[in-house]
Amino acid sequence: MPTPPRYARGCDLTKVPKSADTPAVDLDKVLNVVSANPFLRAIRIQNGHLRLEDVAVELRAHVPITLKTPGERQ
Repeated sequence: MPTPPRYARGCDLTKVPKSADTPAVDLDKVLNVVSANPFLRAIRIQNGHLRLEDVAVELRAHVPITLKTPGERQ
């Protein structure tokens, strides 16, 4: 079933790029950045995307020593 080129609210779908036409994203560039969110920062350290030495000293205090993995029971 072809997608209509225009919806009632005015969205023109012909201008939206197709996923096949977009380049692949290098996730290492995204995950190797120090996040302002302490939970994301801790997860990135735990998963090896970020080293604790790369995090500013004032932000290290907010990183928990151990984190539960998403599938682990508390």
